[in-house]
Amino acid sequence: MFWSKKIGVYLICLGSALLITIQGKGEKRLANESLPEGFLRITEREYIPEVCRFMFRDHEPPEVMFDEKERSFYVNEPLQVRLTRKKELLLRFYSPRSIQNVTIWAYLQEGGERVRLMEFEVIWPFLEFRRLLPFGNKDYKYYTAAGKAVLLNPKTKIGELKLEIECKDPLYVQMTSSPCHWKIAFGAYCGENWSPLLPAHAREAVAISLNLSSLFASQEFLQEIDRYRGKLYLDNSKTVINIDELFTQIFSLKMLRYVHVIGRNGVGGNNIMGLNEWCYLEHYPDDECKAHTIFHEFAHCMGYNHSGNMTYVNGLGKGWVALCSELYAQLCIDQKLPVYSRHFLCTRQCNNRYGGDLYVQKKTKRKK
Repeated sequence: MFWSKKIGVYLICLGSALLITIQGKGEKRLANESLPEGFLRITEREYIPEVCRFMFRDHEPPEVMFDEKERSFYVNEPLQVRLTRKKELLLRFYSPRSIQNVTIWAYLQEGGERVRLMEFEVIWPFLEFRRLLPFGNKDYKYYTAAGKAVLLNPKTKIGELKLEIECKDPLYVQMTSSPCHWKIAFGAYCGENWSPLLPAHAREAVAISLNLSSLFASQEFLQEIDRYRGKLYLDNSKTVINIDELFTQIFSLKMLRYVHVIGRNGVGGNNIMGLNEWCYLEHYPDDECKAHTIFHEFAHCMGYNHSGNMTYVNGLGKGWVALCSELYAQLCIDQKLPVYSRHFLCTRQCNNRYGGDLYVQKKTKRKK
C-alpha cells in the first residue's frame, strides 16, 4: 500500500451518489459523481489571445528570445509541458509543423496513478499556450486510464504531479524517437563577424535541428555511414576515424547554440553553430540545396578541425560533409525529414531579415 498515514473510508449516501474519500498524506483521492469533471479538450477555437501566442514572432523581444528559460529545448523533446505555481498548464512547441491528438496526463507520484488532464485536437507550429487548470480554483474530478475518479483541488501540490505526453502523430513519433538529445538555444553575439540572430532565423534553426536529429537517427544514415568505414580521416596522414566512436560523438553532443555570422560562411566549435544567413535559407532541396556549411560547422562542434576530410576534402576523397549533405537532400526530397521543404516556413518571404533576396525559384528532381 502506498498510503503512509491512516486510511479512512467513508461511505455517505448523497441522494443516488456515492462518495468515497480516501485520505492520506494531506491530500484527498475520491470518486464523487456530483463533482464536475476537470478534463479539458482543446480545439482550435480555444486558441484565443488570452491563452496563446507564438514563439519567434518577427519582432519578439531579444530579452525573451535569448533567454534560455524562455526559448530553448531538447531536440528530441520539441513539445514542452509543465505546471506553473499558479496551477497553469504551460505548453511550448518547437516545430514548424503542427501535430494532432495530444493528450497530457498527470502522474500522481504519491499514488502511482495517472489522470487525464487535457487533450489538444491540434498543436500549431511554435505555439505557446498557457491556461489555468480547473482544479486551481476548486474541487474537480479526473479519471485514470482505468476509469477511476481522482480528486484534484487547490490544495494539490504541483510538485507531486509529473506531466506525461501521449501522442501517436507520426511526425511527433519521428521527432521524439531520435537518440539525439542536444539542447538547442539561440545567441545574440555581436562584433565584427557577428550580429544577433533574428526570429526568422531562429525558426529555421529549429527546422535544421529537427532535420539533423532525424537524419542521424535514420536507417539511411546508418547504411551510408557504414559504407564510409575506413574512408573518414582525422588528419591528412589518413588516421582512420572509428565509425562507432563517431556515432557516440553525434549522440552525446550536449548543445547547439545558433548564432548569425557576417563576412564568412560559418563559424563552429564547442557548442556554437554560427551560420551566415544563406545557410539558414538554402539548405532545402526546393531552394538552393546547399547544406554543406551546416555539416562543416557541425563537425567542428564534434571537435574536428580542418585536417582530414571531416570538414574539407583535402585530397582525401569524399568525406563527412559530402556524405551528410547528399543524404540530407535526398531524405528531404523523399519527405523523410520533419521539415523537408522551405514552404513550411517561407522565410524568404519574411521582411525581417538581413538580406533582401525575397524569393528564389528552384526545382529539384527526385534521384532515381
